[in-house]
Amino acid sequence: MRRLVALLLAAACARSPAAAPEPSPEPVWFLPSAGCTDSVGRALPSERATDTLSAAFSRQRPDAANAYAARRLPGGYASGSYPTAGGRGIMWLRDTTLRDSILARLPAMPGLSFVALPPDSVEVRQVAWDGAALYDWMWYIVRNIPTGATKGVNGYGIDRRNRVLLSVVSRADVGPLLERLDRLGVPCQLVVFEVIGEISIISG
Repeated sequence: MRRLVALLLAAACARSPAAAPEPSPEPVWFLPSAGCTDSVGRALPSERATDTLSAAFSRQRPDAANAYAARRLPGGYASGSYPTAGGRGIMWLRDTTLRDSILARLPAMPGLSFVALPPDSVEVRQVAWDGAALYDWMWYIVRNIPTGATKGVNGYGIDRRNRVLLSVVSRADVGPLLERLDRLGVPCQLVVFEVIGEISIISG
């Protein structure tokens, strides 16, 4: 997925999502009209794609592998970056105190590019959302908003900052999508937008 060109999100007001601000190099989170609650990191959509996520499919996509592991490991596993032996790794968790327990079980998780490292060689960073929640919310959102090459959302994924990233054609698409996210009950600290324009497929 292309890097962010512009991040357009809304700050919440008392009654409804605010209009999209001017493009900014710094992310501004989508905030629902009800404001943020203690559901951050815990709220889940009514339909969970990970309920039927198989080990075989997890071997095909990194986001699916992270989600599969998160449903089976303690500590809210989100993702990891594991270098060659002798280097240092990074692991993103909701509960950073469970690093050692998770490292012991990671080799059994399908689809992860895992290199065995001593626990002291792995830096742990705390995140709000684990890989399963991110995956579930991403697919729930995509299945309930307009998508297409020239309208609505034309790209989506989970970025390296553990957020659901939605790409749109133009700034004009952001406002209606903010309203839709609000109606879907999307929680705080989860979604960020990028404007990338229309996607052109060039055949040689």
